Amino acid sequence: MRRHPFSLHRYAERALETKVTCDNCGLEFVVYGVFASCPDFLRLNALTTCLASLDVARKLVRLSEDTDIDADLRPQFPRDALGESVSVFDAFGRALRLRQPGVIRANAKLNLFQDLDALDGELRLAGLPDLPGILGTDLDRLYCLFQARHLYEHQAGVVDNRFVAKLPAYAHLRGQLRPIPATNLTEGIDALERLARDIDRLFTGGPRGSP
Repeated sequence: MRRHPFSLHRYAERALETKVTCDNCGLEFVVYGVFASCPDFLRLNALTTCLASLDVARKLVRLSEDTDIDADLRPQFPRDALGESVSVFDAFGRALRLRQPGVIRANAKLNLFQDLDALDGELRLAGLPDLPGILGTDLDRLYCLFQARHLYEHQAGVVDNRFVAKLPAYAHLRGQLRPIPATNLTEGIDALERLARDIDRLFTGGPRGSP
């Protein structure tokens, strides 16, 4: 019996390559996904880790539009970018709280940085600028990112009541599959980077603003 060759769904690993410099020892190294430590120093600044991992998420978004990649594989990249972006921000927040324990209440929820409303409330209680004050109109883009992640993690991408409650403008899509436009994803990741930078400065006492 003759067997027909099958095509392997793959993409170049180099497309996800991200160069990082350790804040502590100056070592330059390359990662291909979400990571947590320098191979020499075994520790990285939480913000450096977060920003480099968000760069990987952006590359995943770009891969989703690369027509040289198998069409069956491309739809997974935006979902991976969503999940990794929120997970990375959560890990960043946990590390920041551990290193700056006096800023946020000790009994605040553990996954605080996955819940924008709860995070906003804790920032207010701490006497820090709230999320609207930090992000302005970019906050809507961030809500879209977090809620889209909820949809694809828990609702197979179908718009539910929780999504509509957070983003009423999407009420007409209730019960429908919501696609993830690459532009919206990139804007959401950019807003998340801006928030991470400002929260890092607020927690550590540095100046606010974009680099």
